[in-house]
Amino acid sequence: MQQELETNHTMIKVDGGNPLFATRRVAPDFKSPPVVVVGLPRSGTSFLSHVLTAIENWYVFDDFYFRRKAIGFGVNGSITPEQLKKLAHWLTWQVRARIKWENDFSKPLCTLEDMDRMQGLLFDTFVDSSLTWPELLEEFLVRFALLHGKTRWGYKAPGEFLHLEELLTLFPDTKFIFCLRDPRAVMASYKFLEGKDGTKNVYHPIAYAKYWALAQQTLEQAQQNGLNVELVLFEDAISNPIEVGKRLSTFLGSDLNETCLPEGANTSFRRGKRKNITQTEEWLCEKICGREMAKLGYSSHAPSPQLSDLLDFLQTTLRFTSYQTRRVMYSNHARGAVFNVIRRTVGV
Repeated sequence: MQQELETNHTMIKVDGGNPLFATRRVAPDFKSPPVVVVGLPRSGTSFLSHVLTAIENWYVFDDFYFRRKAIGFGVNGSITPEQLKKLAHWLTWQVRARIKWENDFSKPLCTLEDMDRMQGLLFDTFVDSSLTWPELLEEFLVRFALLHGKTRWGYKAPGEFLHLEELLTLFPDTKFIFCLRDPRAVMASYKFLEGKDGTKNVYHPIAYAKYWALAQQTLEQAQQNGLNVELVLFEDAISNPIEVGKRLSTFLGSDLNETCLPEGANTSFRRGKRKNITQTEEWLCEKICGREMAKLGYSSHAPSPQLSDLLDFLQTTLRFTSYQTRRVMYSNHARGAVFNVIRRTVGV
């Protein structure tokens, strides 16, 4: 697909040149509400972002946690010069990392040298402005949309389902695509994480069952409140990407290029046989979020807790507790995030 994009790519130029290197604000000329892909990590959101690249006129940046980074840098109101320096480096680093991932569908059509130049230009252009972080986010992603011949933009940040109302305040008329997957598969993906995808230390069956239930409840509340939200189940996206692509293109008011749709899916088990969580973990999952699972059509496996799973459960609990304790002790942002999730999941 990357080769096809490179062949058919037509940049939308700004002032006769590459939009990445504009020395003025570009986003106000292409004002439009974004689409934000939310849900839970390990739920096929990257695959869904791949599907979205086949929808004409939309550029969706995969895995973009800019809100979290800006808050972590202490941004509150206008961005200070020191904060802008850090954010410009972080933004361009996100692209540098993707350029280095060969054969990745999210690989932008630019070079490492382009990012060196863009980083400096972002700072020089906006250092004396009163830019806020939402304005910088929009400016950055509009430029990349134009680079890829598109004028509509969005990004994927699964955990942002916790902040839908805030995002709507910042970007009125935002469209949300909620991606969910069978929680037992999500838990297995987390439990056996390896490599650059993350660490299994974040996993605990109780924590993630509650987190999944919270995501489903947030989706349901958003639908009841009339938010512009579309649900995609990962299993549907894998089994019939054309149907899902058509539904999403209608939701976004665009056409679908079926020849660009992906084949297959990302997996946490590239190097071996797919692994499953224990019966005890399944039992905990269904006890905690069985009601929410049933609403989305996920059937019960009717598992029973097993004494033989006790050692595995204790090891998982120790690893998870140790990891989260270190996060809370040494990171103010992590402390706030953990406490926010705990607060939101009370009563789930």
